[in-house]
Amino acid sequence: MSEEKTNNGIENKVKSLEERINALEIKLEIEREDLDKLKEVSDRDHRKLQKISYKSPPPPTAVSPVGL
Repeated sequence: MSEEKTNNGIENKVKSLEERINALEIKLEIEREDLDKLKEVSDRDHRKLQKISYKSPPPPTAVSPVGL
């Protein structure tokens, strides 16, 4: 009887751990998908910023002072 209780306890713990692992795997997959989406948005924004920087006027050149 005692051995049976021990086996049931171990089986319950294993099932609980498997459920927790499955939940964590699902959460990890969701996080990976979110990270991929953020990377796409970041890449798109980076390309937009590069286009804008090419269109901006060149920086002003240094002017040497004329003798006073």
